[in-house]
Amino acid sequence: EEKININVIKPENAVEDRVSTINPNIKYVNVDTTEQLRTEIERRKPLNEYINERGQKVVPGDFRGLLIKKELVTIPNYQQIESVVSEKVNGLADVRDPADKEKIKECFLKKVLKQESEYRQFNSRDSQYYELVASNTGSSPADGCCIGISQVFVNAHPEFDPYNLITSYRANVEAGFNILMSSLRANNGDLAKAATGYRGKG
Repeated sequence: EEKININVIKPENAVEDRVSTINPNIKYVNVDTTEQLRTEIERRKPLNEYINERGQKVVPGDFRGLLIKKELVTIPNYQQIESVVSEKVNGLADVRDPADKEKIKECFLKKVLKQESEYRQFNSRDSQYYELVASNTGSSPADGCCIGISQVFVNAHPEFDPYNLITSYRANVEAGFNILMSSLRANNGDLAKAATGYRGKG
């Protein structure tokens, strides 16, 4: 069998509480309650509409600048993230070889999540608020559409509750893992291709 090259990167033992910088092109909104967060999510889902190269209308949503009261959410460390991934890998019924399971785990943890967010759900804005990690290349019309550790494309995955994707790192990691596995199955078990094509949208 052809060996899959995963390009493993050794992660940090803990996720740094990184302080975000202010982007003048983003409108920041403070969210202090769960009700406000749900309302703000629904307001943002239809934002940032554009026409793609095929002439199709795309509504990615825009979740940049979302500042959430620290009491409402939790920043996980690497060990907590790894624990969630291990649970998902161990629960795979259609992958029986322990070596294959380990390859999937290493790929998702040390290639996909490292590349997508450096294991960050939030950055610390100040003493009271965390800023949600959202895609922000500065050049894409779809900036802001992907959120959290797994950078899940909210509007592309209505099966996932965006409130849970934001407030629960576990839900975000599990969603990203499910997206990777869907891509892996669609690519007939080619892990390298599934990982390369991962963009939080499957």
